[in-house]
Amino acid sequence: MSAGLRRLVENISFHREIILPHLLPGIFLVISLFAIASIVFEVIISGEEAFGRVWYSSLVLLYVGYILGSSYSSYRLLKNTHRHLVDSGIVSYLRARETNDLDAIRKLYLGGLLRRDIPSPITGFILGIVSLGLSYPAILYITEKNLRTHIIGEERKFLGSTRVRGIGIENLLIDLAATLLTFGAYMIYWPLRVVKTFNTHIDTMHKAGGGIQPRIEGGEEAIAPQQPPTYPEPLTGSPVLVLGLMIIGVGIVGLLGAMGLKIHLPLAIGTGLLLGYEAYRLRRRGVVAHIFGNLLYIYMFAILISIAGLIASPGYLDFYKTTQETVKSLVSRNYWILVRNIYVNNFAIAMLELVPVIGLIYLGIGVGNAAIFIGVSASLNPPQGGLSNLLIYVSPHTFLELLAYAVMAAASIRILEERTWRNIVLILSGLGTLFLAALVESLLIIVFR
Repeated sequence: MSAGLRRLVENISFHREIILPHLLPGIFLVISLFAIASIVFEVIISGEEAFGRVWYSSLVLLYVGYILGSSYSSYRLLKNTHRHLVDSGIVSYLRARETNDLDAIRKLYLGGLLRRDIPSPITGFILGIVSLGLSYPAILYITEKNLRTHIIGEERKFLGSTRVRGIGIENLLIDLAATLLTFGAYMIYWPLRVVKTFNTHIDTMHKAGGGIQPRIEGGEEAIAPQQPPTYPEPLTGSPVLVLGLMIIGVGIVGLLGAMGLKIHLPLAIGTGLLLGYEAYRLRRRGVVAHIFGNLLYIYMFAILISIAGLIASPGYLDFYKTTQETVKSLVSRNYWILVRNIYVNNFAIAMLELVPVIGLIYLGIGVGNAAIFIGVSASLNPPQGGLSNLLIYVSPHTFLELLAYAVMAAASIRILEERTWRNIVLILSGLGTLFLAALVESLLIIVFR
């Protein structure tokens, strides 16, 4: 065994990461996000320059704190992960050499030292600034995914088992959805979970007196526990959790909307991400089960957002009036022109759905806007509105339209896995169902107008 390699390993120390730098981005985000969402929506709907016109506009400036804080957090996480993969790879390589474990040498050496699928710390910092903090969730996901993959391999090799769960794209979707549906509050926890995973690995594999490296540095927080702690669990989208996230989002939109803040866009985008998550989760089932599973969630989300619109109606009356004028402009006495107008609008939404996974964000926005409109209309007195407007969810054209969206949602996921001709049939079925919905809706408008 090379004496130089032995001395190199003896000089390697593993440091636990401190928490505070990763706590700040979420704090800044949760304060500024509701102000940004409300102002952006006001500008889109009214076409007016809202910044500086409302009392909460100054809170938007706190988003700068999120940009800077998330960029710095990205830098630290990537720097620590890069360094750990290299140092841990060297230590593991030495131990594998001592036991003449050639398979471990190949896996750990290549997997640790030659890993190149995470960006450099400087790249992460620059991306944070240039993207205005939008790259931060991706950095968190990439860092945690690679870290957990490394931990799983190392613990299985040297401890014989592992308590760590790997993560995939579905975890990114549910984490993003949770961030938006809690209006940034989840971002306080998400980076802390990554840091906790990192620190727990240090305690488990590299703590004093055990593991594969006997020395830890890092001050008071570096004291190793008597027993290996449990790794934090990644968020998984159980039906209870999905429903809980939606209720939180609906409650926030309803409460602040009643105070005049139009903040449903994060709720709508978060809903789209949840739809993407559910569609991805259901992809292993049969096509019919996949479609009707999507349909169930689309119905649930639409109804819950309508409830938010009902509660938040004082803040959305201008939006209701603007949308009502747009709807009236599409109505025609000519049946086939009406069919054309309705179908083209819904066709655009359905086609954008086909972008794998993330296309469902646009569906969330479309369904969210429509559901808010229905909810506000239910709060008005007849003949303009009334709670009877909520019965639109049991009308035949609504069922057909949402069914078509559910078909397209399934196609957007299966487009990466199914054979081409099967996806073509699925897409054509969705577009055909959407046309049938336009026929029925137009007929109902002509008859009951």
